[in-house]
Amino acid sequence: MTPSELSSDLIEAIDEKLSSEVLQAIITRIFRGNYNRDAIALHSDRGVQNHFTKSYQSRFFLELLQNSRDAISLDKVKEGKIKAWVSSDVFYFANNGAEFNENGIKSICYPAISTKSDRGMIGHKGIGFNAILEITNHPAIITNYGTMYFSNEDAAAIINDDAKPANLLPLFQLPLFDETSLSDLYPELASEGFTTLFKFPLDKKTDGQLVLKQAKEITAQDIIFLADISELAIGDNLKRITDKEPFIKLQDGSNDRYFRQYNHPFKLSKETIDTFPEDEAEQFKTDFSVECKFLLEVNEKGTFIPASSSKLYLYYALEPVTGLSFGFHSFFSVTIERKSLTKISPLNDYLFKEAARYYGDEFLTLIKSHHPESVLEILAYERKDNAGLESFYTLLKTNLTGKAFINHPLSDHYLRADEVLLVNKEEYNLFNGKLGDKYLFQAPSKTLESWLIKEGNVGTLNNTYIFNQIESKCEENNRNPAFFQTLYNLNKTWKIDFGAKKILLTENGTLIAGNDTEVFFLSKAEYSTPEILERSLAFLKAGLKVDDFNDQQRKQLGLTEYSEEKLLSAA
Repeated sequence: MTPSELSSDLIEAIDEKLSSEVLQAIITRIFRGNYNRDAIALHSDRGVQNHFTKSYQSRFFLELLQNSRDAISLDKVKEGKIKAWVSSDVFYFANNGAEFNENGIKSICYPAISTKSDRGMIGHKGIGFNAILEITNHPAIITNYGTMYFSNEDAAAIINDDAKPANLLPLFQLPLFDETSLSDLYPELASEGFTTLFKFPLDKKTDGQLVLKQAKEITAQDIIFLADISELAIGDNLKRITDKEPFIKLQDGSNDRYFRQYNHPFKLSKETIDTFPEDEAEQFKTDFSVECKFLLEVNEKGTFIPASSSKLYLYYALEPVTGLSFGFHSFFSVTIERKSLTKISPLNDYLFKEAARYYGDEFLTLIKSHHPESVLEILAYERKDNAGLESFYTLLKTNLTGKAFINHPLSDHYLRADEVLLVNKEEYNLFNGKLGDKYLFQAPSKTLESWLIKEGNVGTLNNTYIFNQIESKCEENNRNPAFFQTLYNLNKTWKIDFGAKKILLTENGTLIAGNDTEVFFLSKAEYSTPEILERSLAFLKAGLKVDDFNDQQRKQLGLTEYSEEKLLSAA
């Protein structure tokens, strides 16, 4: 039955309860409302359609995924399932969410209008479905009550107006109905609980296997942030969430992956919302609640696995890489193609501010409990120039100031940046992890060392601090010649002038400063200081080797090489 053959009484009698007749009436009313429009208006809408299609290039699968996820969430399905496959040059995509209804039909047929009022729905102004025109010109949506399909050729034949040829018609504004239902065509899908099947005959330029390849690029993080989807079958690849406690377990083919999610729900104040532009404030008219989610990957035992290229997520990933070690989801304001953040957005500014506060507060407390061995790896980030996140990085840095986030092996608690100095392995071992009132910390890697300095405001051990603290450390170790040998060796690198400091361990077991008493070292023979000269000169303790030191290095320690001539001169 064509749109012109359907009775006006039935079209006007549409109610909420869906049936084959009601579905046909909804589709016919939309068709009739559009095909009598002026040809120029229809041609203009076709141009808008083409623009949206280009804007959403290479994102058709994500758009199908989001629409199906919204249907699953709307129907509160406990175990949402999605299935996609290619057969005989046709791409199929099925879900077990809410039945396709009048609002769903309108969201596809009217560009730039979305019927989704819940902020938990992902759909963005009803235009994302245009993305599928990248792969097909004849999409169909098969339901339990019949099929809504799109064909400009069929529509043009019904309109029968030379001013409105098929190649200039806006595809989605002229829907058509076929009474064939899901259970008629695919009874096995209907028996498995699937409610909607998208059918896309692929155009000649589209390779079905490439379509599946793009679909398989959906990541585990995408699925988890999308929420409500428990099973995603793409061709022969199955991704399935099997557990949620203590970790989210996702089976990806034959591989198991594990994640720990940290949720931070909060509410915006009316005063804050009033500062947003109209398009951002609109989504908070009835609900002031928002959320931030941090997603960490772990192994089966819960050990943290840093992400190499984490992104921001508005349910699924935006394009820029953040430099964080974990995924970050929130209700971001994004560009129309959903690839990047809106450049000027008070909403995003507020979300980043709150996320940074959470990062340095509750999140820090939780990861210190859950991942004490990996706190730095989790907190660390790399500033990415092209991410547009410079102000967010600065907020993260600011919110770590004054916080105890460094786990020191000699301390029974976490330390603040101002309590710690960074050292290398030799320096740490020499001073046994502490010098003066500062704990010494050897960063696990050069990357983390650089981050601690630049972003964590952690200082490094310097010559002035060593010079001021060295005598007390030498006194602690005056019975440990190995300490002094290491100290002297390291000063080859430090190049500190220790002449005024009592750092020379003598044969008599005392500590002497080279500027106060002339201290000789023997390169060959052993020698004991004559009693008459003990107050004016001394010999370095036997066994301490400085033979390979050059003159400058010996002078910095306050040492003099022994000779009879120098001994007589001293006497």
